[in-house]
Amino acid sequence: MDNETMDWTELRALIAGRVPQNVIERLAGISASQLRHLRAPLKALLKELRREMSQDSGRYMVAHDQLAATFVAGILCSGTPREAYSWLTQRRLLHTTWPLDGGGSTNSDYHRILALLLLGHRDPAWQQELAVRLAEWLPTNRGLAPWLITYGLAAWSETDLPATDGFIRGWVSQGSLIRYQHQEIREWFAAQGWRAPVPHHTTLRSWLRAEPRLAEFVPRLFEVDDIGSEFTDPYAARFGADNEWPKVLAALADEGVLDRGALLDQCLAKLLRGDRPGNLRGFVALHDQLAPTPEQTADRVGMYIRLAADGAGTVGKIAQKLLKTLDSQGRLEPDAFEELCSAVLTRSETTLVSAQLAWMDKVVRRDTAQSAVLAGALSMAFSHPTAAVQERALGLAARWIGLLGPEMQEQLRDAAIMVDASLQSEAARLLGTGTAQPENLALELPVPAVRTMPEAIESPTELAERFAAALVTRQIDPMELERVLEGAVVQHHAERDAVAAAFAPLATRYPAQNDANRWSATTMAHALGCLMDVLAGRSSRVALDARTLLLEELFTSVDHIPLRRIHEITKHLPSGTAPFLLATPTTADGAIDPAVLAGRLDQFQAESVTPWADDLEQALLRLPDAARADIAGHARMLGGPRSETVILPVFSDFHTQAFGVDELPDATGHRRISTPRVVPVMKTSSEPEECTLAGILAQTPDPLEPQAYYWPTWNGRSNTLIGLWPSITPHHPDLIAAHALPTFFKQADDDSSATAITVLPSLAWAGSSPAPVVHLALAYGLTAAGPASRTAAVDALLALAALDKLDPSLLGRLLAALWHEHIARPGRFLKALGEAARVGAATHVWGVVRALITAVAANPALKGLPDLLSLGSECAALGPVRSDLPELAELALQAKPARLPKEARRLQEILRQ
Repeated sequence: MDNETMDWTELRALIAGRVPQNVIERLAGISASQLRHLRAPLKALLKELRREMSQDSGRYMVAHDQLAATFVAGILCSGTPREAYSWLTQRRLLHTTWPLDGGGSTNSDYHRILALLLLGHRDPAWQQELAVRLAEWLPTNRGLAPWLITYGLAAWSETDLPATDGFIRGWVSQGSLIRYQHQEIREWFAAQGWRAPVPHHTTLRSWLRAEPRLAEFVPRLFEVDDIGSEFTDPYAARFGADNEWPKVLAALADEGVLDRGALLDQCLAKLLRGDRPGNLRGFVALHDQLAPTPEQTADRVGMYIRLAADGAGTVGKIAQKLLKTLDSQGRLEPDAFEELCSAVLTRSETTLVSAQLAWMDKVVRRDTAQSAVLAGALSMAFSHPTAAVQERALGLAARWIGLLGPEMQEQLRDAAIMVDASLQSEAARLLGTGTAQPENLALELPVPAVRTMPEAIESPTELAERFAAALVTRQIDPMELERVLEGAVVQHHAERDAVAAAFAPLATRYPAQNDANRWSATTMAHALGCLMDVLAGRSSRVALDARTLLLEELFTSVDHIPLRRIHEITKHLPSGTAPFLLATPTTADGAIDPAVLAGRLDQFQAESVTPWADDLEQALLRLPDAARADIAGHARMLGGPRSETVILPVFSDFHTQAFGVDELPDATGHRRISTPRVVPVMKTSSEPEECTLAGILAQTPDPLEPQAYYWPTWNGRSNTLIGLWPSITPHHPDLIAAHALPTFFKQADDDSSATAITVLPSLAWAGSSPAPVVHLALAYGLTAAGPASRTAAVDALLALAALDKLDPSLLGRLLAALWHEHIARPGRFLKALGEAARVGAATHVWGVVRALITAVAANPALKGLPDLLSLGSECAALGPVRSDLPELAELALQAKPARLPKEARRLQEILRQ
């Protein structure tokens, strides 16, 4: 073995043959020291293959099929543990298929990779060091295979690995597999005849009981992310209690294998720290299995009070229930109860706070002296965000006030100023005429700040600085991008050599773009990289290829418009003919003053400059409709391409696909996925010319195609540059909203489309009159899953109201339609509307609420209707508004839900005042 070796030509031929097994058979018998000369070429080959995989699909497949053989060769040629580590931690190692000698391929197998590390010439010290390195690296999100390789290497070399997050995450996943008769790695060693047989475990309980480091690993379960999701695996229950993590841990505590008190303390600490709901649910299940006794609860009163105060909603209820049991046994001290009440009544959850108020009332009925102790805590409920909780607190205060001294009575009356505006008269009636009245209930609608254009770029150095910032900004401001593009043309035309010198440091940091493919051509980073190449004096070839790809795309996206403009600039810059861009906006919403554009065209004519196609069309798209025909005629005189009048689609109607109704079959007769939705129908008087920017804008999502909404990027409709869309045609916000609507639709279901956050406020500024599709987008935004998206929707609502472009009745009807189709969730949009009302839009929100009540009153069982009426009462008190709402009379007669008639009568009373 020591004298055997091979040269690079032979190994490269084996790798080109694509079959990893052939590489293994050839290299396994050669010591790593005899293969050291192959290490550098292998690293260079891996870089080359990665570059090839970024190219077209044909080159991608050729390179991809050689990856597995390259990885295997790299591992076998590694001399030190560090070198082997660098190959084993490659992301693609376990996700690359292994081509077979006779054709076809198979998935990568961690057993094969592990076996490469167990060869006879690898000494135990080498294996132990590598195992520790891998354990310290182990990620928590790469699946189980990296852990199994690491654990197998440690088991073979008898190494105790550090209990890192990645190791513990894999250890838990391994335990969850035991129920499937999973062959543990030591059993695999025995099956290969390499080691002596070991016991086979059939349940998680027996596997954990045999774990020698169990006492060390269990505390780490409460420190590592995402362990709780393993605890709530829905399939575990099918295999019995001995395979469910919470039940097994509790059972081992019962056996004395684990310390029950320590386990409970660790669980409570985790519940107090909190986590995402799906993960926290597992620790709640463990707490339920531990089932603390009253004695254990009494020993941990302080911790349970903190959980009731600061824990997640479910955790707070559990703590409240256990403490209530303790109180019923007379084991909860009065000062602890007062601390609990003061903590819980500051929470926002209605159910939790209402339960605490009922408990407080019970305690005072049992011992009236407690009213003086609890009155201060009770006053905190007056500022609760839910009017129903405030009303209940007022009821308790009215019953207790006679039990209190004059000073405490006055404190309660003063605190009652915090109740909702709709409850002020009730507070005065219940607590006495001395109740203070709040001043200036209704805030004035905030006036949105006037947005201005960024300063123009004045020098090559400033251009390079702002260009560098644009390269690293994830979501560049649309007007800053316009200034950068304008500066690129102006500065390059005036001082080409100075621009190249200013961009030299950037060119050193960013290599030249070497190719364009379907994926790279649709990214802003690639487009700006191509432009930077030209500004730095490098070739514009790649930009020409990228622009051609965008023009030839079968399916287009609005994203392509700014990308095409950048590639067009890159294409024409070397000629140096245009002194500036026609399409640079004059206002921050993206619009162009017609007189300014006319002056620019006059200068082009004077200098005999032919406009660039996309630059000219983009300029026309930024004009008001009334001015576009005249300016287009002016541009036609310059002989520029496609200078005809731009024709754009306009809103026609809304299409509703009802909940529970089958979709129409597609053109081939196949059934489509049912997707309830309310979407716009856009129509145009004539079809724009293909390959124009207007042609892209005319391809709005098909309202009858569910996939266009269920899958926002369907048919290549990328939305990564959605923040730039409103400035493309600022006088047609409905058109941009129609293109963006699939993203807003998806936001109502999940929070994966956070790129749309900036769009709604921008659309609110666009146009000059209420836009129906913008209102629909706003309705979707108000019920978005992500809080940040709902905040953006509130900002847009306030801007529309301040600019007198909000139609409250239309917004209310659209929200009602989404509510009816189970798209809008009242807990989301009512909270968002309430926020808008409290900062000055109460009158506008009342208009929305009024339309909602009118639309949904026929369905009194609708979840959230009492909350809608409560919001109406708040708006009516803040407005103030006076309006007849006949639907309230019928709602006031309903028996269920219990809050409904009460809220209806309250709103009636406020409207009559």
